[in-house]
Amino acid sequence: MNEENQEKETKDFSMEWNLTDNNWIMGVALILSGGLFLLDTMNIVQIDLSNWWAIFILIPGINMAVNGWRRYQRSGSKGGLNTSLWGLVLIIVAFAFFFDIAWSLVFPVVLIAMGAYLLLTR
Repeated sequence: MNEENQEKETKDFSMEWNLTDNNWIMGVALILSGGLFLLDTMNIVQIDLSNWWAIFILIPGINMAVNGWRRYQRSGSKGGLNTSLWGLVLIIVAFAFFFDIAWSLVFPVVLIAMGAYLLLTR
């Protein structure tokens, strides 16, 4: 009896990581963003934060890509792959803003990725 109570107490107070929740994506993104802002403030690294708002495109893109991939793995649905593709497009757009990549380069890459997706998922 004593061992059962001890195991129950251990389970009650232990922290369980549930990586299927979407909170971990947001949590990691916020921690990384905060860390970069802190390092920039302390002049440890120099980051050009002129396009900091692109993080609001990047986070949903990562979320869409991860959730779509999970849905595809669970059910094999093409809808999951579609969601992942749109998530990747958002990620590419966010990186274009972060690193000032010319749209004349980004647009063809997105078109090629979408065409490859259509050919590979027939």
